[in-house]
Amino acid sequence: MRRRRLSVFPAEPLHRLGVFIAFVLIVASTEFNSTHPFLTAALVFIFSLGYLFASVITRRAGFLYGALLFKAVSFFLICYGLGAPITSFPLLSVALVFFLLIVGHRLNRLSEPLRSFPLTIFRVMNITVLVFSVWALAQVGDLIQGGLIRHVAALTFLGYAGVYLAHRMTGQRPLYTYLFSLFLTLGGMMLAEGLWSLDFCWIPAIAAAAVTLLVGTGFHRKKEYNWSRHFYFSSAPILLVSLIFSLWQWPFLILDLALASLLLWIAYERLAGAVEDVVGAAVAERVMAKCFFFGAVGLTVPVVPMVFIQPGNLYVALAGVFCGLTFSLIAWQRRGQADKGGSYVLAAVMFASAGMLGLGRQLPGISGSIWALAVPQVILACLGLLCVFFAKAGDPITRRRIAVAAIFPVFFAWFFLLLNDQLEMAIVAALMATAVVPYLGARLKERSYYYAMGPSITGIFIAVVLLPRDSMI
Repeated sequence: MRRRRLSVFPAEPLHRLGVFIAFVLIVASTEFNSTHPFLTAALVFIFSLGYLFASVITRRAGFLYGALLFKAVSFFLICYGLGAPITSFPLLSVALVFFLLIVGHRLNRLSEPLRSFPLTIFRVMNITVLVFSVWALAQVGDLIQGGLIRHVAALTFLGYAGVYLAHRMTGQRPLYTYLFSLFLTLGGMMLAEGLWSLDFCWIPAIAAAAVTLLVGTGFHRKKEYNWSRHFYFSSAPILLVSLIFSLWQWPFLILDLALASLLLWIAYERLAGAVEDVVGAAVAERVMAKCFFFGAVGLTVPVVPMVFIQPGNLYVALAGVFCGLTFSLIAWQRRGQADKGGSYVLAAVMFASAGMLGLGRQLPGISGSIWALAVPQVILACLGLLCVFFAKAGDPITRRRIAVAAIFPVFFAWFFLLLNDQLEMAIVAALMATAVVPYLGARLKERSYYYAMGPSITGIFIAVVLLPRDSMI
Protein backbone atom coordinates (compact mmCIF):
# COMPACT_ATOMS: atom_id res chain seq x y z
CA MET A 1 0.00 0.00 0.00
CA ARG A 2 1.31 3.41 -0.95
CA ARG A 3 2.07 5.56 2.05
CA ARG A 4 0.95 9.15 2.10
CA ARG A 5 3.77 11.68 2.29
CA LEU A 6 3.50 14.21 5.07
CA SER A 7 4.50 17.77 4.32
CA VAL A 8 6.32 19.80 6.94
CA PHE A 9 5.21 23.02 5.25
CA PRO A 10 2.04 24.33 7.02
CA ALA A 11 0.23 25.55 3.91
CA GLU A 12 -3.27 25.80 5.30
CA PRO A 13 -2.49 27.84 8.45
CA LEU A 14 -0.18 30.17 6.54
CA HIS A 15 -2.64 30.89 3.78
CA ARG A 16 -5.41 31.61 6.30
CA LEU A 17 -3.05 33.92 8.15
CA GLY A 18 -2.29 35.67 4.87
CA VAL A 19 -5.99 36.12 4.18
CA PHE A 20 -6.50 37.61 7.62
CA ILE A 21 -3.56 40.03 7.30
CA ALA A 22 -4.63 41.16 3.84
CA PHE A 23 -8.21 41.73 4.97
CA VAL A 24 -7.04 43.75 7.99
CA LEU A 25 -4.87 45.92 5.73
CA ILE A 26 -7.82 46.57 3.42
CA VAL A 27 -10.05 47.55 6.32
CA ALA A 28 -7.34 49.76 7.84
CA SER A 29 -6.90 51.77 4.64
CA THR A 30 -10.43 53.16 4.74
CA GLU A 31 -9.43 56.68 3.68
CA PHE A 32 -7.74 55.45 0.51
CA ASN A 33 -10.59 53.05 -0.20
CA SER A 34 -13.22 55.79 0.11
CA THR A 35 -11.35 58.13 -2.23
CA HIS A 36 -10.25 55.49 -4.77
CA PRO A 37 -12.88 52.72 -4.58
CA PHE A 38 -12.50 51.49 -8.16
CA LEU A 39 -8.70 51.29 -7.97
CA THR A 40 -8.86 49.40 -4.69
CA ALA A 41 -11.51 47.06 -6.12
CA ALA A 42 -9.30 46.26 -9.13
CA LEU A 43 -6.24 45.59 -6.96
CA VAL A 44 -8.18 43.38 -4.55
CA PHE A 45 -9.74 41.47 -7.43
CA ILE A 46 -6.34 40.81 -8.99
CA PHE A 47 -5.04 39.70 -5.60
CA SER A 48 -7.96 37.25 -5.27
CA LEU A 49 -7.03 35.56 -8.53
CA GLY A 50 -3.97 34.08 -6.84
CA TYR A 51 -6.14 32.21 -4.35
CA LEU A 52 -8.44 31.08 -7.15
CA PHE A 53 -5.56 29.70 -9.23
CA ALA A 54 -4.11 28.03 -6.13
CA SER A 55 -7.39 26.25 -5.43
CA VAL A 56 -7.67 25.04 -9.03
CA ILE A 57 -4.05 23.89 -9.31
CA THR A 58 -3.79 22.22 -5.90
CA ARG A 59 -7.46 21.13 -5.91
CA ARG A 60 -7.78 22.33 -2.35
CA ALA A 61 -11.12 23.95 -1.58
CA GLY A 62 -9.63 25.85 1.36
CA PHE A 63 -8.11 28.44 -0.95
CA LEU A 64 -11.61 29.38 -2.11
CA TYR A 65 -12.26 31.19 1.17
CA GLY A 66 -9.64 33.80 0.33
CA ALA A 67 -10.69 34.03 -3.32
CA LEU A 68 -14.36 34.54 -2.49
CA LEU A 69 -13.67 36.92 0.40
CA PHE A 70 -11.60 39.31 -1.69
CA LYS A 71 -14.01 39.09 -4.64
CA ALA A 72 -16.81 40.06 -2.28
CA VAL A 73 -14.73 43.03 -1.07
CA SER A 74 -14.21 44.09 -4.69
CA PHE A 75 -17.94 43.83 -5.33
CA PHE A 76 -18.86 46.09 -2.44
CA LEU A 77 -16.13 48.59 -3.29
CA ILE A 78 -17.53 48.89 -6.81
CA CYS A 79 -21.06 49.37 -5.40
CA TYR A 80 -19.73 52.04 -3.06
CA GLY A 81 -17.98 53.78 -5.94
CA LEU A 82 -21.23 53.79 -7.91
CA GLY A 83 -22.95 55.66 -5.10
CA ALA A 84 -24.52 52.93 -2.99
CA PRO A 85 -24.56 53.90 0.72
CA ILE A 86 -22.92 51.57 3.20
CA THR A 87 -26.28 50.97 4.90
CA SER A 88 -27.50 49.27 1.71
CA PHE A 89 -24.74 46.63 1.73
CA PRO A 90 -26.93 43.95 3.39
CA LEU A 91 -29.46 44.33 0.59
CA LEU A 92 -26.70 44.22 -2.03
CA SER A 93 -25.42 41.02 -0.45
CA VAL A 94 -28.53 39.23 -1.72
CA ALA A 95 -27.16 39.44 -5.26
CA LEU A 96 -23.83 38.10 -4.03
CA VAL A 97 -25.51 35.19 -2.24
CA PHE A 98 -27.55 34.35 -5.35
CA PHE A 99 -24.33 34.33 -7.37
CA LEU A 100 -22.71 31.93 -4.89
CA LEU A 101 -25.77 29.70 -5.04
CA ILE A 102 -25.64 29.48 -8.84
CA VAL A 103 -21.88 28.86 -8.88
CA GLY A 104 -22.16 26.19 -6.21
CA HIS A 105 -24.81 24.25 -8.10
CA ARG A 106 -22.85 24.56 -11.33
CA LEU A 107 -19.77 23.12 -9.64
CA ASN A 108 -21.81 20.10 -8.51
CA ARG A 109 -21.26 18.74 -12.01
CA LEU A 110 -17.50 18.57 -11.56
CA SER A 111 -15.52 15.37 -11.29
CA GLU A 112 -14.94 13.56 -7.99
CA PRO A 113 -11.65 15.26 -6.98
CA LEU A 114 -13.37 18.66 -7.03
CA ARG A 115 -16.56 17.67 -5.22
CA SER A 116 -15.49 19.59 -2.11
CA PHE A 117 -15.65 22.89 -4.01
CA PRO A 118 -19.50 23.22 -3.97
CA LEU A 119 -19.62 22.45 -0.24
CA THR A 120 -17.09 25.20 0.42
CA ILE A 121 -19.03 27.70 -1.68
CA PHE A 122 -22.27 26.84 0.12
CA ARG A 123 -20.46 27.27 3.42
CA VAL A 124 -19.25 30.69 2.31
CA MET A 125 -22.81 31.51 1.25
CA ASN A 126 -24.13 30.67 4.72
CA ILE A 127 -21.38 32.71 6.38
CA THR A 128 -22.25 35.67 4.16
CA VAL A 129 -25.91 35.39 5.10
CA LEU A 130 -25.04 35.24 8.79
CA VAL A 131 -22.73 38.26 8.67
CA PHE A 132 -25.08 40.52 6.74
CA SER A 133 -28.14 39.38 8.71
CA VAL A 134 -26.44 40.58 11.88
CA TRP A 135 -25.40 43.77 10.08
CA ALA A 136 -28.96 44.39 8.88
CA LEU A 137 -30.44 43.85 12.34
CA ALA A 138 -27.78 46.03 14.00
CA GLN A 139 -28.58 49.05 11.84
CA VAL A 140 -32.39 48.80 11.90
CA GLY A 141 -32.70 51.61 14.44
CA ASP A 142 -30.40 53.91 12.48
CA LEU A 143 -32.22 53.73 9.16
CA ILE A 144 -34.38 56.82 9.44
CA GLN A 145 -34.15 57.86 5.81
CA GLY A 146 -37.13 57.50 3.56
CA GLY A 147 -37.59 55.18 0.62
CA LEU A 148 -36.26 51.66 0.26
CA ILE A 149 -33.22 52.30 2.46
CA ARG A 150 -35.54 52.29 5.49
CA HIS A 151 -36.56 48.72 4.73
CA VAL A 152 -33.10 47.27 4.08
CA ALA A 153 -33.36 44.53 6.71
CA ALA A 154 -36.84 43.43 5.57
CA LEU A 155 -35.93 43.29 1.89
CA THR A 156 -32.65 41.54 2.72
CA PHE A 157 -34.42 38.82 4.66
CA LEU A 158 -37.00 38.33 1.90
CA GLY A 159 -34.15 37.95 -0.58
CA TYR A 160 -32.45 35.36 1.65
CA ALA A 161 -35.76 33.51 1.86
CA GLY A 162 -35.80 33.21 -1.93
CA VAL A 163 -32.19 31.99 -1.90
CA TYR A 164 -32.85 29.25 0.62
CA LEU A 165 -36.08 28.17 -1.06
CA ALA A 166 -34.19 27.72 -4.34
CA HIS A 167 -31.42 25.92 -2.45
CA ARG A 168 -33.90 23.56 -0.80
CA MET A 169 -35.67 22.83 -4.08
CA THR A 170 -32.48 21.31 -5.41
CA GLY A 171 -32.55 18.65 -2.71
CA GLN A 172 -30.29 20.19 -0.08
CA ARG A 173 -30.60 19.58 3.66
CA PRO A 174 -33.96 20.11 5.47
CA LEU A 175 -32.33 22.85 7.55
CA TYR A 176 -32.79 25.23 4.63
CA THR A 177 -36.57 24.76 4.81
CA TYR A 178 -36.61 26.26 8.28
CA LEU A 179 -34.21 29.03 7.28
CA PHE A 180 -36.49 29.87 4.36
CA SER A 181 -39.52 30.06 6.68
CA LEU A 182 -37.60 32.11 9.25
CA PHE A 183 -36.35 34.73 6.80
CA LEU A 184 -39.70 34.90 5.01
CA THR A 185 -41.56 35.54 8.25
CA LEU A 186 -39.06 38.05 9.66
CA GLY A 187 -38.78 39.92 6.38
CA GLY A 188 -42.52 40.20 5.92
CA MET A 189 -43.16 41.28 9.50
CA MET A 190 -40.41 43.90 9.44
CA LEU A 191 -41.73 45.24 6.15
CA ALA A 192 -45.26 45.47 7.57
CA GLU A 193 -43.98 47.21 10.70
CA GLY A 194 -42.13 49.75 8.58
CA LEU A 195 -45.04 50.41 6.21
CA TRP A 196 -47.87 50.37 8.75
CA SER A 197 -47.37 49.47 12.41
CA LEU A 198 -46.75 46.56 14.74
CA ASP A 199 -50.50 45.87 14.87
CA PHE A 200 -50.46 44.57 11.30
CA CYS A 201 -47.49 42.22 11.60
CA TRP A 202 -49.87 39.25 11.75
CA ILE A 203 -50.74 39.75 8.08
CA PRO A 204 -47.29 38.89 6.63
CA ALA A 205 -47.01 36.07 9.20
CA ILE A 206 -50.19 34.39 7.94
CA ALA A 207 -49.02 35.07 4.38
CA ALA A 208 -45.67 33.39 5.14
CA ALA A 209 -47.51 30.38 6.53
CA ALA A 210 -49.61 30.24 3.37
CA VAL A 211 -46.55 30.32 1.12
CA THR A 212 -44.83 27.63 3.21
CA LEU A 213 -47.84 25.30 3.15
CA LEU A 214 -48.55 25.86 -0.53
CA VAL A 215 -44.94 25.07 -1.46
CA GLY A 216 -44.97 21.93 0.67
CA THR A 217 -48.27 20.62 -0.66
CA GLY A 218 -47.49 21.74 -4.20
CA PHE A 219 -44.40 19.55 -4.42
CA HIS A 220 -45.69 16.71 -2.24
CA ARG A 221 -46.28 14.43 -5.20
CA LYS A 222 -42.88 15.11 -6.80
CA LYS A 223 -40.79 15.18 -3.63
CA GLU A 224 -42.84 12.83 -1.41
CA TYR A 225 -43.70 13.28 2.26
CA ASN A 226 -40.16 13.12 3.64
CA TRP A 227 -39.37 16.27 1.67
CA SER A 228 -42.63 18.14 2.29
CA ARG A 229 -43.03 17.41 5.98
CA HIS A 230 -40.46 20.02 6.95
CA PHE A 231 -42.57 22.69 5.26
CA TYR A 232 -45.58 21.46 7.24
CA PHE A 233 -43.64 21.48 10.51
CA SER A 234 -42.24 24.97 9.94
CA SER A 235 -45.69 26.39 9.16
CA ALA A 236 -47.00 25.57 12.66
CA PRO A 237 -44.83 28.11 14.57
CA ILE A 238 -45.49 30.71 11.87
CA LEU A 239 -49.26 30.34 12.41
CA LEU A 240 -48.68 30.63 16.15
CA VAL A 241 -46.68 33.84 15.66
CA SER A 242 -49.46 35.23 13.51
CA LEU A 243 -52.07 34.50 16.18
CA ILE A 244 -49.88 36.02 18.90
CA PHE A 245 -49.37 39.27 17.01
CA SER A 246 -53.07 39.48 16.17
CA LEU A 247 -53.81 39.65 19.92
CA TRP A 248 -53.00 43.37 19.83
CA GLN A 249 -56.64 43.90 18.80
CA TRP A 250 -59.33 41.24 19.18
CA PRO A 251 -60.97 41.88 15.76
CA PHE A 252 -57.62 41.05 14.13
CA LEU A 253 -57.54 37.79 16.08
CA ILE A 254 -61.00 36.79 14.85
CA LEU A 255 -60.09 37.52 11.23
CA ASP A 256 -56.74 35.77 11.62
CA LEU A 257 -58.46 32.64 12.96
CA ALA A 258 -60.79 32.61 9.97
CA LEU A 259 -57.92 33.02 7.49
CA ALA A 260 -55.87 30.31 9.23
CA SER A 261 -58.85 27.97 9.06
CA LEU A 262 -59.26 28.54 5.32
CA LEU A 263 -55.52 28.08 4.80
CA LEU A 264 -55.44 24.75 6.64
CA TRP A 265 -58.38 23.46 4.64
CA ILE A 266 -56.70 24.41 1.37
CA ALA A 267 -53.57 22.61 2.57
CA TYR A 268 -55.69 19.56 3.42
CA GLU A 269 -57.26 19.53 -0.04
CA ARG A 270 -53.92 19.89 -1.79
CA LEU A 271 -52.38 17.15 0.35
CA ALA A 272 -55.29 14.83 -0.35
CA GLY A 273 -54.98 15.56 -4.07
CA ALA A 274 -51.26 14.84 -4.02
CA VAL A 275 -51.76 11.38 -2.49
CA GLU A 276 -52.91 9.18 -5.34
CA ASP A 277 -54.02 6.22 -3.22
CA VAL A 278 -55.68 7.38 0.00
CA VAL A 279 -55.96 3.81 1.30
CA GLY A 280 -52.28 3.19 0.73
CA ALA A 281 -51.16 6.53 2.14
CA ALA A 282 -48.46 6.53 4.78
CA VAL A 283 -49.44 6.85 8.42
CA ALA A 284 -47.58 10.17 8.68
CA GLU A 285 -49.53 11.54 5.72
CA ARG A 286 -52.82 10.56 7.33
CA VAL A 287 -51.83 12.15 10.65
CA MET A 288 -50.82 15.37 8.93
CA ALA A 289 -54.07 15.44 6.95
CA LYS A 290 -56.08 15.02 10.16
CA CYS A 291 -54.14 17.87 11.76
CA PHE A 292 -55.00 20.08 8.81
CA PHE A 293 -58.67 19.10 8.87
CA PHE A 294 -59.30 19.39 12.60
CA GLY A 295 -57.28 22.60 12.68
CA ALA A 296 -59.45 24.09 9.94
CA VAL A 297 -62.62 23.21 11.84
CA GLY A 298 -61.36 24.01 15.34
CA LEU A 299 -60.05 27.48 14.57
CA THR A 300 -63.57 28.63 13.62
CA VAL A 301 -65.00 27.92 17.08
CA PRO A 302 -64.05 31.33 18.60
CA VAL A 303 -65.66 33.06 15.61
CA VAL A 304 -69.11 31.59 16.32
CA PRO A 305 -70.05 33.74 19.34
CA MET A 306 -68.58 36.87 17.78
CA VAL A 307 -70.95 36.82 14.79
CA PHE A 308 -73.80 37.10 17.31
CA ILE A 309 -72.16 39.49 19.79
CA GLN A 310 -70.37 41.87 17.39
CA PRO A 311 -72.04 41.32 14.00
CA GLY A 312 -71.49 44.91 12.86
CA ASN A 313 -67.70 44.82 13.19
CA LEU A 314 -66.02 44.82 9.80
CA TYR A 315 -63.35 42.26 10.76
CA VAL A 316 -65.94 39.94 12.31
CA ALA A 317 -68.02 40.19 9.14
CA LEU A 318 -65.01 39.35 6.99
CA ALA A 319 -64.20 36.45 9.32
CA GLY A 320 -67.74 35.19 8.85
CA VAL A 321 -67.40 35.31 5.08
CA PHE A 322 -64.09 33.40 5.17
CA CYS A 323 -65.46 30.81 7.60
CA GLY A 324 -68.51 30.42 5.37
CA LEU A 325 -66.20 29.80 2.41
CA THR A 326 -64.23 27.21 4.42
CA PHE A 327 -67.31 25.25 5.46
CA SER A 328 -68.75 25.54 1.96
CA LEU A 329 -65.66 23.82 0.60
CA ILE A 330 -65.87 21.14 3.31
CA ALA A 331 -69.57 20.57 2.67
CA TRP A 332 -69.00 20.31 -1.07
CA GLN A 333 -66.20 17.81 -0.56
CA ARG A 334 -68.41 15.68 1.71
CA ARG A 335 -71.72 16.06 -0.09
CA GLY A 336 -73.98 13.03 -0.36
CA GLN A 337 -72.53 11.29 2.71
CA ALA A 338 -75.31 10.30 5.08
CA ASP A 339 -73.21 10.45 8.24
CA LYS A 340 -71.11 13.50 7.31
CA GLY A 341 -71.59 16.96 5.89
CA GLY A 342 -74.85 17.99 7.58
CA SER A 343 -73.26 20.21 10.19
CA TYR A 344 -70.87 21.66 7.59
CA VAL A 345 -73.77 22.85 5.43
CA LEU A 346 -75.42 24.51 8.42
CA ALA A 347 -72.15 26.13 9.48
CA ALA A 348 -71.46 27.36 5.95
CA VAL A 349 -74.85 29.04 5.61
CA MET A 350 -74.69 30.46 9.15
CA PHE A 351 -71.28 32.07 8.68
CA ALA A 352 -72.04 33.26 5.15
CA SER A 353 -75.35 34.84 6.19
CA ALA A 354 -73.83 36.55 9.22
CA GLY A 355 -70.81 37.75 7.25
CA MET A 356 -72.75 39.16 4.31
CA LEU A 357 -75.27 40.94 6.52
CA GLY A 358 -72.42 42.21 8.72
CA LEU A 359 -70.77 43.77 5.69
CA GLY A 360 -74.03 45.60 5.02
CA ARG A 361 -73.75 47.26 8.42
CA GLN A 362 -70.80 49.22 7.02
CA LEU A 363 -73.01 50.91 4.40
CA PRO A 364 -74.45 54.32 5.28
CA GLY A 365 -78.12 55.24 5.60
CA ILE A 366 -80.68 53.78 3.24
CA SER A 367 -78.08 51.68 1.45
CA GLY A 368 -77.51 49.60 4.58
CA SER A 369 -81.25 49.09 5.04
CA ILE A 370 -81.73 47.97 1.45
CA TRP A 371 -78.79 45.59 1.82
CA ALA A 372 -80.28 44.14 5.03
CA LEU A 373 -83.57 43.46 3.27
CA ALA A 374 -82.16 42.17 -0.01
CA VAL A 375 -79.30 39.91 1.10
CA PRO A 376 -81.44 37.35 3.01
CA GLN A 377 -83.73 37.02 0.01
CA VAL A 378 -80.74 36.53 -2.29
CA ILE A 379 -79.33 33.85 0.02
CA LEU A 380 -82.70 32.07 0.13
CA ALA A 381 -82.87 32.20 -3.67
CA CYS A 382 -79.36 30.72 -3.92
CA LEU A 383 -80.32 27.94 -1.51
CA GLY A 384 -83.37 27.23 -3.67
CA LEU A 385 -81.21 26.96 -6.79
CA LEU A 386 -78.85 24.58 -4.95
CA CYS A 387 -81.82 22.43 -3.95
CA VAL A 388 -82.85 22.20 -7.59
CA PHE A 389 -79.29 21.31 -8.60
CA PHE A 390 -78.93 18.52 -6.05
CA ALA A 391 -82.40 17.21 -6.86
CA LYS A 392 -81.35 16.78 -10.49
CA ALA A 393 -78.05 15.25 -9.34
CA GLY A 394 -79.93 12.62 -7.33
CA ASP A 395 -78.59 13.76 -3.96
CA PRO A 396 -81.59 14.10 -1.61
CA ILE A 397 -79.40 14.17 1.51
CA THR A 398 -77.57 17.37 0.62
CA ARG A 399 -80.81 18.85 -0.73
CA ARG A 400 -82.52 18.37 2.62
CA ARG A 401 -79.58 19.85 4.52
CA ILE A 402 -79.65 22.98 2.38
CA ALA A 403 -83.36 23.40 3.02
CA VAL A 404 -82.83 23.14 6.78
CA ALA A 405 -80.03 25.72 6.59
CA ALA A 406 -82.57 28.35 5.46
CA ILE A 407 -83.22 29.08 9.15
CA PHE A 408 -80.02 31.14 9.35
CA PRO A 409 -80.64 33.81 6.68
CA VAL A 410 -84.20 34.12 8.01
CA PHE A 411 -82.96 34.58 11.57
CA PHE A 412 -80.18 37.04 10.75
CA ALA A 413 -82.54 39.02 8.48
CA TRP A 414 -84.32 40.53 11.48
CA PHE A 415 -81.73 39.90 14.23
CA PHE A 416 -79.15 42.36 12.85
CA LEU A 417 -81.81 45.04 12.34
CA LEU A 418 -83.05 44.45 15.86
CA LEU A 419 -79.56 45.03 17.29
CA ASN A 420 -79.38 48.28 15.33
CA ASP A 421 -82.73 49.48 16.81
CA GLN A 422 -84.41 49.35 13.40
CA LEU A 423 -87.56 47.67 14.69
CA GLU A 424 -89.82 48.57 11.76
CA MET A 425 -87.27 47.27 9.29
CA ALA A 426 -86.90 44.09 11.36
CA ILE A 427 -90.66 43.48 11.08
CA VAL A 428 -90.52 44.03 7.32
CA ALA A 429 -87.58 41.64 6.95
CA ALA A 430 -89.31 38.96 9.03
CA LEU A 431 -92.54 39.37 7.02
CA MET A 432 -90.64 39.01 3.74
CA ALA A 433 -89.01 35.82 5.00
CA THR A 434 -92.38 34.53 6.20
CA ALA A 435 -93.73 34.98 2.68
CA VAL A 436 -90.73 33.51 0.83
CA VAL A 437 -90.09 30.39 2.93
CA PRO A 438 -93.52 28.73 2.42
CA TYR A 439 -93.30 29.47 -1.29
CA LEU A 440 -89.92 27.71 -1.56
CA GLY A 441 -91.18 24.76 0.47
CA ALA A 442 -94.24 24.33 -1.75
CA ARG A 443 -92.45 25.07 -5.01
CA LEU A 444 -89.53 22.71 -4.38
CA LYS A 445 -91.63 20.16 -2.49
CA GLU A 446 -89.21 20.15 0.40
CA ARG A 447 -90.80 20.24 3.85
CA SER A 448 -87.54 21.07 5.59
CA TYR A 449 -87.97 24.68 4.47
CA TYR A 450 -90.82 25.07 6.93
CA TYR A 451 -88.33 24.91 9.81
CA ALA A 452 -87.44 28.51 8.93
CA MET A 453 -90.97 29.62 9.75
CA GLY A 454 -90.12 29.44 13.44
CA PRO A 455 -87.35 32.11 13.38
CA SER A 456 -89.40 34.40 11.11
CA ILE A 457 -92.52 34.34 13.31
CA THR A 458 -90.36 34.75 16.40
CA GLY A 459 -88.74 37.81 14.84
CA ILE A 460 -92.10 39.41 14.13
CA PHE A 461 -93.25 38.79 17.69
CA ILE A 462 -90.09 40.18 19.32
CA ALA A 463 -89.97 43.26 17.10
CA VAL A 464 -93.65 44.05 17.74
CA VAL A 465 -93.18 43.67 21.50
CA LEU A 466 -90.18 45.99 21.51
CA LEU A 467 -91.83 48.53 19.23
CA PRO A 468 -92.76 51.72 21.10
CA ARG A 469 -96.47 52.16 21.67
CA ASP A 470 -96.65 55.53 19.97
CA SER A 471 -95.22 53.91 16.82
CA MET A 472 -97.97 51.28 16.90
CA ILE A 473 -100.66 53.94 17.20
